[in-house]
Amino acid sequence: MPKILHITNAYPTKRYPIYGIFIKEQIDSLGSPDLKHVWFINGREKGKWAYLWALVTFPFKIKQYDMIHCHHIYIAMIAVFMAPFKPKIVSFLSDEHNLYNKGLKKWIYDRIVRKFNGIIFKKEIPAPLLHSDKVLYLPNGVNMDFFNSMPKDVACDYLNLDKTKRYIVFVSGYDLYRPEKQFIVLKKAYDILVREPEFKDLEILTVVSRPRHEIPYCFNASEVHVLISLYEGSPNSVKEAMACNIPVIATPAGNIPFMLADAEGGYIIHHLTVDNLVNTLKTVLNQTHKPDLRRVLCEKGLDMQSVARKLESYYDKILLTTI
Repeated sequence: MPKILHITNAYPTKRYPIYGIFIKEQIDSLGSPDLKHVWFINGREKGKWAYLWALVTFPFKIKQYDMIHCHHIYIAMIAVFMAPFKPKIVSFLSDEHNLYNKGLKKWIYDRIVRKFNGIIFKKEIPAPLLHSDKVLYLPNGVNMDFFNSMPKDVACDYLNLDKTKRYIVFVSGYDLYRPEKQFIVLKKAYDILVREPEFKDLEILTVVSRPRHEIPYCFNASEVHVLISLYEGSPNSVKEAMACNIPVIATPAGNIPFMLADAEGGYIIHHLTVDNLVNTLKTVLNQTHKPDLRRVLCEKGLDMQSVARKLESYYDKILLTTI
């Protein structure tokens, strides 16, 4: 069994227990312990010194491993220069191929694409790389056991929420007002809706810095999940809501069009306005039928076990081509 070293600057800590949780969960889902070695460069808490120390120790850290898997473009930049001959894979976590489109950033991005043996995109593969053998489209999977459907009353009791209310769940990591998440648009739509007698029972349930074990209950306590970001990679909250059979309203950011394509209970707003969001929320909130979005997830191979198997096969393929 090959030994893989995952190098990341996003990983849970005691202070930030959900930071990079999707990376940890993906690594934990792999079968062999040899595939689960992690080197966390903790720039969030230790600052730039963490990266400087990584530059010094990089050649020694990677010696015993057959391949390295870099989770983020910043880590990939270090690996390009410090491990030129080691087989390398990079996972782009968001819209890097759109954001890195000019000047120095484009030069860095192009160099990484050329120098890496494998490249994983969480959203669609950029057109120039569509036919490249080393590129893989592989969004993170969702744990279908942890995220499961349950009665709303049970979820509300667990979170001490009012069972007579209807909740719109909005997820935003550690900061509700990150500009790209556009919470203010949802707030304006909510303010319009609650003026109507039919929607007086609505509340927004914000999921910000919540313990991981509460998240499935937040979805199950809610009528709908709203994600209206300007950009994303493969947003985990959409998959988590789907695993709980909760309808989703979203903008077409990242790979959301793939996730919600042909999915009853999935609604994409292509031109986001407050009025469009109000009307879509009314459509969802007036429906009584609960969609089977868990089935859609499995059919698209977005359960954690399917993703783990694909990633393990990809490791084998890349190693075979670099021997």
